[in-house]
Amino acid sequence: FTSRKHHWPVVSSLLKNLNEEFSVFDNATEIETILNGIGSAYLQQAYKRKSIAQVADIWTNHAYAGDYNPLHDHNAATQGGLSGFIWLKTPDSLKVEHKDGYMNGASGVSDGTTQLIWGLRQRQDIDSLYCPTERYYIPEEGVMLVFPNWMKHQVMPFYGEGERRSLAMNWAI
Repeated sequence: FTSRKHHWPVVSSLLKNLNEEFSVFDNATEIETILNGIGSAYLQQAYKRKSIAQVADIWTNHAYAGDYNPLHDHNAATQGGLSGFIWLKTPDSLKVEHKDGYMNGASGVSDGTTQLIWGLRQRQDIDSLYCPTERYYIPEEGVMLVFPNWMKHQVMPFYGEGERRSLAMNWAI
């Protein structure tokens, strides 16, 4: 794991720090309320469940050229849980469109992407008419992804100047 991860296990402590960094919020409670609303809305829209999601962990990830985050999933304080992140900053090298499908001489534009995996199928299984069970997301500032905490995911390294920064969180249900 080469990503520089800053983890604050106590949510209120991080929310206070985030409030100082993101002065658009009046207080830490506002950030927590927004994130709890996002988690609860996800449960209602994706699963048609009237459940309450409560932020359990929140941290920032800071990655630079060559840094990556290997395949993993997340634990939750409860039997069910959600995980998610929002990209806060992306390096200029990831903001370039690659119309030919190549980046740094490799097929498939994957530099700096986040891969979500929800099944055991392989890419060649698509030719056998199996549904895809993975997706790569190119980082875009302000975009947020929310998913069940059991979902495997990884972050590919990027090459170039700058920082890729995300705010990640886990919700208990």
